Amino acid sequence: MGSFGWKSGEQEERQRLRAFWSAERVDRPALRALAMPALRRWTASLDAALYHLDGVCQLRFLDLICTLPNLRGIQWAAEPGAGSPVLWIDTFRKLRERGLVLYIGASVDDALTITKALGPEGLFFSIGDFGTVREAEAAIRAFEKR
Repeated sequence: MGSFGWKSGEQEERQRLRAFWSAERVDRPALRALAMPALRRWTASLDAALYHLDGVCQLRFLDLICTLPNLRGIQWAAEPGAGSPVLWIDTFRKLRERGLVLYIGASVDDALTITKALGPEGLFFSIGDFGTVREAEAAIRAFEKR
């Protein structure tokens, strides 16, 4: 579940929502009744919100999540085993069409592929550690060529 800010008394509510999200059998009525009111309150209190999508199991709720007030982006955090983020380019395209920015953990090659498919606007990548300065510089050059 995304981090949207922190106010006094919200810790217990956040813990309940984290448990809610961890249950993969959550249905839309439960989401609307239990999670969306809190998420709407939190995002409405912010100038801009970035939603941390916790795994592809939340994709079935993406249309609801995209209705949150002040939502400006999605942090893509697919669970281990979900495959390369390149597999989700169509989903990323739909999110960009909604005007949302994307923050994606990816390899250099995957980031280049996604950038080529969608264009660079609104894309932010967490590429991880490089073994050497030379590797990091090579990655920068690859993006500059793109």
